[in-house]
Amino acid sequence: MKPLLLFIFFSATIFTYGQNLALTDLRKGSTFLIKFGKGSSRLDSSAVKDLDVVVKGFSIYPGLRMEIAGHTDFKGDPKQNSRLSTSRAEAVKNYFIAKGVNKKQINAVDFGGTQPLSKELPEMNRRVELMVLENPTLPRNFFSANQKNQNSAEEIQATEATKQDSSFTKLKKVALVIGNADYIKSPKLKNPTNDARLMTTTLTSLGFSVSTHVNLSYTDMIKAIKDFSYVLNGADIVLVYFAGHGMQFNGENYLLPVDITLKNGANDLPFEGINSTIILRILEYTNKESLNMIILDACRSIPFSNGTRGAGEGLAEIKPPTGTIIAFATSPGSVAFDGEGENGVYTTELVRQMNKAQRVEDLFMQTRLGVEKVTAGRQSPWELVRLRGIFYFKK
Repeated sequence: MKPLLLFIFFSATIFTYGQNLALTDLRKGSTFLIKFGKGSSRLDSSAVKDLDVVVKGFSIYPGLRMEIAGHTDFKGDPKQNSRLSTSRAEAVKNYFIAKGVNKKQINAVDFGGTQPLSKELPEMNRRVELMVLENPTLPRNFFSANQKNQNSAEEIQATEATKQDSSFTKLKKVALVIGNADYIKSPKLKNPTNDARLMTTTLTSLGFSVSTHVNLSYTDMIKAIKDFSYVLNGADIVLVYFAGHGMQFNGENYLLPVDITLKNGANDLPFEGINSTIILRILEYTNKESLNMIILDACRSIPFSNGTRGAGEGLAEIKPPTGTIIAFATSPGSVAFDGEGENGVYTTELVRQMNKAQRVEDLFMQTRLGVEKVTAGRQSPWELVRLRGIFYFKK
């Protein structure tokens, strides 16, 4: 079983923990989230703390402009939903104006989001989004700079190379690593916990701040993902890695917690498995200029009785959001193999390539070639790439 890698970003009145915003977070394209209570449009103390940072930003960055968008998960009268969404956006806008912010620098819009982003993380649905539209004083991040020059190799060399190397070392890189091996009602796996520890050691050495978990139940997996979302504000790279059993059902991919039972076969997956869409939805609300990566090394034969025609071997293809790489340990619909040692074939080769100075696209290509060689072609890693810039794990 192998890992799932992913990159992500966030901000604002954040759920119970707040955001702890800094002035340097106010870069063009950054998005921050402000949490509201269910059915409420009242700002609480944690929201005000972060909004005060933004107010200060308006005073020291004359060119700062922001968009304010309200959302709600209310399910009922669309008009009532729109009113609540609008009132939340207006509450933030009015706070800024009361603090002396020029109305021309802010724009409040009503998105009227009636569809919840996530049933498992309901507080994500009750929010206001603050997006930095312009901030000429504070430069964009490393990836935005590279995006402008990605088709001109000579422009990202010479003097610019020196600047980028400096930016590279200052990137905020965060990772969530999960390894599930000790399954209660299905075959235990020998490699995931070792793979998770190897990935943690590697990412830490490459400058990532890593949150590592092994052998998580359903409740603990949801909590780990939820807690991870709180640290994404201002991140340039977000990485999520999962090693363990994975299944597909009706075209959806599920990461399996160790306490999964599936008494009704794959029909229970939506209730007991972690749908990979949850992670993808979180990525949609990260820094719009960030690098997102998902590496799924969880493609294995079905560990439970199907109970339905909807289940299949391996994992299904995923459509990545822009700015994202989704990497599978093997081709969709196929299964991955364990190695002879303490670590799986895919993770072993992936980590080896991470420690080489090469573009991320080349990293995955070389990983694929290495795995195919070791397995005599029985396992062929596969990627979906929609990048907006250039990235190196190591320079």
